[in-house]
Amino acid sequence: MIQLRGAKTTEYRAVMTVNADLKSCVALLQDIESHPQFMTTVKSVELLKVYNNKESLVYSVIDMPFPMGDKDLVSKAEFINKPAEKKVIVKLKSLPTAYPAKDYDRMKTADGQWIFETIGDNKTKVTYQLKFDESNAPNWVVNKFVVDNPKEVLLGFANFVKKPKYKNADIVWMR
Repeated sequence: MIQLRGAKTTEYRAVMTVNADLKSCVALLQDIESHPQFMTTVKSVELLKVYNNKESLVYSVIDMPFPMGDKDLVSKAEFINKPAEKKVIVKLKSLPTAYPAKDYDRMKTADGQWIFETIGDNKTKVTYQLKFDESNAPNWVVNKFVVDNPKEVLLGFANFVKKPKYKNADIVWMR
């Protein structure tokens, strides 16, 4: 399910159930180097800083559809464990001045969250929500980015999270 919000569609939320446990979902999202393999618009990613085992600063290059040029993004990811609710929330906050600009137009806003909720044995509800800068791009470009992209990301996530390395991951703060 994909929901859109904003006058120029500046926010989306996508929800899907995946056949994986909570820990596997968290392990995949913490594996920064894998993001370009399942996040279709992420061209490249670089871990800039690790604050602790639940917070990091990440630099990403976003592959924007033609006629727009690629953009870059600096964001902080914070993992919040809620064991009583069988839930992990990953807060994403853009920090555009936290890293020097390169050869791309910097995204000023790309804030959101991932929510992983256990709903059964080896079943997790995944919610991916993102709010971003308003764009002057043509509607067809915006629609491709905000409708197709979240769907492709969740489908890629659902396939990727089944890999043994995520199922067997040891996440200290989730023990």
